[in-house]
Amino acid sequence: NKVINEQDVPSREVVLDRFKQHTAICPESMSCVKNCRLIQKLSKFTFVLSILNKVLGLGGTSTTTITSTTHAAAAMINLSKSSTILNGLVSFAKNTLSYFNNPKSLITIWIISAMSYYVAKKIEKEFYFKYTNEYRNRDLAK
Repeated sequence: NKVINEQDVPSREVVLDRFKQHTAICPESMSCVKNCRLIQKLSKFTFVLSILNKVLGLGGTSTTTITSTTHAAAAMINLSKSSTILNGLVSFAKNTLSYFNNPKSLITIWIISAMSYYVAKKIEKEFYFKYTNEYRNRDLAK
């Protein structure tokens, strides 16, 4: 029987680290982690955009300032094609922002943003070390 010193054995964090042992070397796993992070960022962005839109009231009648600013910019540039493109962008922005002002849509956007953020965060956590000493001690106590 050979006695093993604890100093010769790698720590639990090293052995059970999912990121270093698998995720970092598996392109599919890294892609999943990157997509989860992207979903989290987009969820935050959508949530913040909807709140800012509601606070600033950009989807209502105040979009005339956006339109007048766009026309002034187009006149300064003096390009008729860009004016048409800018008008299209302003129209798209108005429609999108007015959708954010609808209370039912706003609540739906908040719920979907929160749920997608939560699920993406949970999936991302599965690719990292998670069996800490606290979990181990809790399992051993059962």
